[in-house]
Amino acid sequence: MNKPMKKHVEQGMQATVAAAGAINPVLAAVIGVAAALFGPAIVRRVGRVDNIVQQIKDSPDIFTPALLSNEQFQDGLIFFIEQYIRERNEDKLVIMQSIFAGFGQAPNLNEFPLEEMTDLVSRLRFRDIKLFKSAVIHDNQHQELTMPERDRAFIFNEHPFNVSRLVYFGLLMEDRTKNGSAIREASDPGFLYIWISPLGRQFANYLEDMPNS
Repeated sequence: MNKPMKKHVEQGMQATVAAAGAINPVLAAVIGVAAALFGPAIVRRVGRVDNIVQQIKDSPDIFTPALLSNEQFQDGLIFFIEQYIRERNEDKLVIMQSIFAGFGQAPNLNEFPLEEMTDLVSRLRFRDIKLFKSAVIHDNQHQELTMPERDRAFIFNEHPFNVSRLVYFGLLMEDRTKNGSAIREASDPGFLYIWISPLGRQFANYLEDMPNS
């Protein structure tokens, strides 16, 4: 990075810390700690940090002064900033911000799976997440069925590999007694008896605002 550009991004980081300070001095201190920890990475991604600061500013009912002063929240915020600035896919950032809002509303911050949820977003491809959301929509459209019937089978005309990834990451579970020892071709009438796992149902809570691209 040349000197004029370096000076520009460093000034941007200073402006971000100042904006955080206008919301709450504690928030500015936490952003400053993150800047010290992540160095050039956070300076290059200062726009991403601006997004987080703006989210906190726009949701004062969630990110209250008491919450911002909570050390458990501060630790989670620093972790979240690192994950957020490292994510390459812009579409997935919306999901990560939904997870962060969920963290802010959690009755017990220590028990909220912030690491697990953000790691899922990072490891999944966006098309994996879109396919999983289609399973959630299918489930919501069949609420008139009892749980055993609703969980019995979701049939997708997708390549089996796409669905198997969701099984691998724990968002879906499959009934091997019906599927057999391997996931079969989509043309098979008995293809893929699956249901949404407890982890998947929790993850689905953060997909409402995800882009449709």
